Amino acid sequence: MLCGVQGSGKSTFAKALAEQLDLVMVATDAIRQELTGEYGGFVASQTRQVLRLAKERVRSGLAVPERVVVYDATNATVPARRPFVLLAREQGAAVAAGYFETPLAVALARVRRRRGQARVPLHAVRQTYERFVVPSAAEGFDWVFDASGIDVETCARTLQGLAAGRAAPQD
Repeated sequence: MLCGVQGSGKSTFAKALAEQLDLVMVATDAIRQELTGEYGGFVASQTRQVLRLAKERVRSGLAVPERVVVYDATNATVPARRPFVLLAREQGAAVAAGYFETPLAVALARVRRRRGQARVPLHAVRQTYERFVVPSAAEGFDWVFDASGIDVETCARTLQGLAAGRAAPQD
């Protein structure tokens, strides 16, 4: 699970992981694109449908033994993350959380460079930033890591090991 404000680098990191691993990518922005026709297209009334589809895709991905599933969404709060942690546990999967503590000014600058509906409203970035809570092991994660401070290859090897049932690194 990747966690961070809009413009923090989650999707870029997820794509880099996908180059290293045979994984299932579940991105709420991509689901929104299916529903609205634009990547990241946000329609508030579709939030439940987006989350339902995301859960279905995570569940389906985890049905394959030792498969790494990356869930790419803001996942800013404990309540937002909890259903996906529980879902993974129900499937018998290990759960990792990579977080991005991107400075607000950097995230805002990145979002300003986006085009179309992928350019989320700046107030939404600020709101997410204000309520963002760094994930912790207490939420049920086997491994919590600062995604902005880890080499993608190291992360990919660790995630593959977790999916295969090996223990997470001790920080």
